[in-house]
Amino acid sequence: MEEVIRFIQDFTAQEYEVMIQIRTEPDTRLVEKNLDALNQFFQGLHSGLNVSSSRTLEERDTVQKQLQPRVLFQIEQYAHPILGTIYRIYLSSPFYGSRSYFTNFYIANTEKGLKIISRYNICNNCHGQGSQAGSLCNECHGFGWNWRGGQQLQSLGTLVAVRHFEHPADR
Repeated sequence: MEEVIRFIQDFTAQEYEVMIQIRTEPDTRLVEKNLDALNQFFQGLHSGLNVSSSRTLEERDTVQKQLQPRVLFQIEQYAHPILGTIYRIYLSSPFYGSRSYFTNFYIANTEKGLKIISRYNICNNCHGQGSQAGSLCNECHGFGWNWRGGQQLQSLGTLVAVRHFEHPADR
């Protein structure tokens, strides 16, 4: 689990810096190099960030007041029947002040080491509950999260361990 903690902490720090650079750094080549490095954390999907050819540069201080490294809430370890050990990472959004669940990254040990293999975002309709007013949520079909890229995971397997870091503000 310690290796996964370091992996996600490295990822969130690098993601934060790249998000700032995209909006503030005049050297497009440097930004693209760092974005490519960020995308190396993924397998079968990418960060979703890009450098627009028509971007307008902003002051770094201004951008830093709008963003934050994602908050790590919890990591769950599963014994998946096909993928082996996988980790479900609960994170906030990268926008300043966010203290609620927003994204689940699933991490697996691949031939190239630990990689983010899947991304799910919390369901906007049921807020991660899977149901509304006693009925199955029609947006997420009861899962509480919506697939946003990478492998679609129908089952996670057996829960092996849970590690809590921070408690989300809205739970």
